[in-house]
Amino acid sequence: MPSRCSAPRCTNSNKDGYCCVTFAQDPELRRKWIDAVRITDWEPSKTAVLCEVKH
Repeated sequence: MPSRCSAPRCTNSNKDGYCCVTFAQDPELRRKWIDAVRITDWEPSKTAVLCEVKH
């Protein structure tokens, strides 16, 4: 199943050949990832992913 990156303005997906990873499960690391995405008042779903490109 294709997964599209959750980062703002990013349209990369694993369908296009990008490596996409699910958000970290460790609560502290997960919070750092969420903060790095810079979307206010947002929590990623269980299927949300980030691509390999630095945003």
